[in-house]
Amino acid sequence: MKRSNNNLLPRGLWALTLMALLAVITPIRAQQPESPSPVKINVEQASSESTTLLQLFRLGGWSMWFLLAGSIGAIGLGIYNGLNLRTQKFLHPEVYQEILKRLNAFDFEGTRDYCEQQPVAIARIVHAGLDRVSGAELDLESVEKGMEEAATEEVTSGLVPVNYISVIAVIAPMVGLLGTVSGMIKAFGNMASVGMGRPEVLANNISEALITTASGLIVGIPAMIIYFYFKNRYMGLISSLNRMSGDVLETMKQAAKRAVYDTNG
Repeated sequence: MKRSNNNLLPRGLWALTLMALLAVITPIRAQQPESPSPVKINVEQASSESTTLLQLFRLGGWSMWFLLAGSIGAIGLGIYNGLNLRTQKFLHPEVYQEILKRLNAFDFEGTRDYCEQQPVAIARIVHAGLDRVSGAELDLESVEKGMEEAATEEVTSGLVPVNYISVIAVIAPMVGLLGTVSGMIKAFGNMASVGMGRPEVLANNISEALITTASGLIVGIPAMIIYFYFKNRYMGLISSLNRMSGDVLETMKQAAKRAVYDTNG
């Protein structure tokens, strides 16, 4: 009998140990999260829920209207300068050749009348110089001064549409920054009123701030590129215009010398 009791004692200890382990393991397994079931993604639903440009425009707030106007203005000015700053449109080589032809014939009066009828830069410059001619007397210094004054006026007026693009390029990021500040002010105001319990309210204001910053850069960077492109193009045309003005003056000098030689001869 003693041997049987000794055999039952270890078995009882093993049983109690096993029950204790089960009691500990069972709550742990209950606390572990269940493995997530595979989620089926509907591609059509995901694409329909993606943010559109119109939604981004609305999220950007009031500053997006100013940025939209700036982008339209930059595109319009780009088209305008692209059409006007062409060699054929700006310099009119055929008008220039006709002016040289008339000046070679010492027909200053006819050249002035011809230039008055041509609404182009080189014609206006030559006309301003020939206005300084009084009768048969030709003062080349006075003619040159008149042409320089007219050339300065032409350069200044022609650069105005190009500079407007620069204005848009500079102002657009600043408007975007102003929209950013406005969005952050709203975010902190909502945080003070509703607290941190509604993150969607803060998310909308922060989205407005980030969207306006990005939109300002999207408008400003291309506008700056367009500005420098047309500015360099305009400067090249002005260099050609100055060369043409110099050729006109030289043609006047040579025509005057021939006229004096023919008179004395």
